[in-house]
Amino acid sequence: MKKSIESIFKGKKKKIIKFCILIMTAAILAAFSYLALGMIHFSDSNDEDYMVLSDPYLISDKVEWIFSQDCYQRFETECMGNKQSVLMQYGQYYKNDSIEIMGYKKPVTLSINDKNIKLTDHEISYINVIDDHIYYRDEEDRKIYSYAIETGKITKLTDVEVGESVVSSKGISYISLEDEKLYAQKFGENRAETIIPEKVKKFTQVGNKYLCLLGDSTLVLCDADSSELIEKDVDNYLYQGNLLVQKGNHIYEYDSSHEPQELYLNESAYLLTIDQNYIYYLDQMQQGQRIFRYDGESKESMLVREIEDSTQVIKFYYAVGENEDEHLLLLLDTMIDSKKEE
Repeated sequence: MKKSIESIFKGKKKKIIKFCILIMTAAILAAFSYLALGMIHFSDSNDEDYMVLSDPYLISDKVEWIFSQDCYQRFETECMGNKQSVLMQYGQYYKNDSIEIMGYKKPVTLSINDKNIKLTDHEISYINVIDDHIYYRDEEDRKIYSYAIETGKITKLTDVEVGESVVSSKGISYISLEDEKLYAQKFGENRAETIIPEKVKKFTQVGNKYLCLLGDSTLVLCDADSSELIEKDVDNYLYQGNLLVQKGNHIYEYDSSHEPQELYLNESAYLLTIDQNYIYYLDQMQQGQRIFRYDGESKESMLVREIEDSTQVIKFYYAVGENEDEHLLLLLDTMIDSKKEE
């Protein structure tokens, strides 16, 4: 009887040990899966948690992540060479803790660690900084170049003239001025891949995909293998995690279900750029055009600046980004002064 009790006890002990090992194994696998997938973010809008993979380019694999400001800001911070709000409008300004570049001031000077380095005598645009290189479009020949911060070496990266261009950790994306198509070119390669066969007016990189406003005014979300219709008859759009679409005098905000909600900014508003919760737009009905900033939280618009000469508007909103109010006003004053000197 004693032996049978001991044998039962030993059998139970073995089962308990096996059960503990099983639990420990499951815990280790769960921890490994968590680290492999990345970190959990919490949505400010509905407090529902959602997963963001460790590779930020994968944010475009799920539509709800494409329309998430949190996800896009992480992608922009970790992968983009400049703020989307600047790149959407010519990208002539860049600033981080050690570098400042004003591509609209001739000659263009690079301010790197408080040291000024002359880059070129004419303007540059679509400024991007990735790792130890500065990328830009030369306004004289409209080709993309890189500047090695450590050595000062300048390298031409494209043989074709380009329009809008973006540089990310994935490579260079640009619209060719020869055929108006969108191309992607990896670092260290001379060959560029066609993203979509249609002509493209404007684009935004979103993870591995692109938002493209096509020549027929269709807005699509695409990559080299697929294209998804977002909206037709689009005059303009802005994107920074939230998508704004302009159709005539109507402006709509789109969510992950592609259901539009109309924004009532102004009957004569034209979208300029967006930076987080701020939307900048032009009031086109005034004799002297005016630029407003719409606060997405308070739902109120504030006059930023009145403009007598409408040709100044283009340069005015190109530099939205770091310290928006101060820099915008400084830029406009600079342009007015330079205009008087001519």
